[in-house]
Amino acid sequence: MNNTVYLSNFPAENDSKSFALAMEYLKAHPYTTLIVEKGTYNITDDRAKEIRRAVMAGEYGRNPEHILFSPDFKYTRGIYFE
Repeated sequence: MNNTVYLSNFPAENDSKSFALAMEYLKAHPYTTLIVEKGTYNITDDRAKEIRRAVMAGEYGRNPEHILFSPDFKYTRGIYFE
């Protein structure tokens, strides 16, 4: 049985949490389609903000690639689709 839900069905204190709630629902309800309404969504967290601040401040050097893209770098994801 197919089901459709909208992101707006999952209100939360921020957009990242709304997406997380929607993903939890989708896991519990297979074959459900999530419709994300047209709009601007702010998907970030404190770790992402700290990484951006450190890069802009030059704390990872002139070219931060070797740090940011190393296997040991602690990163964050905006939305988990697992």
